[in-house]
Amino acid sequence: MSSKVSRDTLCEVVWEVLHRNQRKRRRFLETVELQISLKNYDPQKDKRFSGTIRLKFFFTWAPKSLQMVTAAMKLKDASSLEEKPNKPI
Repeated sequence: MSSKVSRDTLCEVVWEVLHRNQRKRRRFLETVELQISLKNYDPQKDKRFSGTIRLKFFFTWAPKSLQMVTAAMKLKDASSLEEKPNKPI
C-alpha cells in the first residue's frame, strides 16, 4: 500500500462510512474526523504540508429527516474568485 492517500479515495471512504450509518438512524450528530501525523516533520521549518482538504459531502441531521448537502466545485471556484475565505465544514 502506498503512503499517499488521494483526495478521491478519502472522499469515497468517508462517503461509505456515512452512507452505511444512514440505515441505522441515531438521535445525535454523527461526525467523521481524520487526523494525520507525519514523522520527522517540524511545522515551523517546513511549510510544504500545510493546507486543508475540503470533502465533497457533509451531512446534517434534522429531527425528521437526514439531509445530504453536496458542495459543488463551481461554488468553491466562485468563492475563490471572490477571495472570500472558505469556512471549514
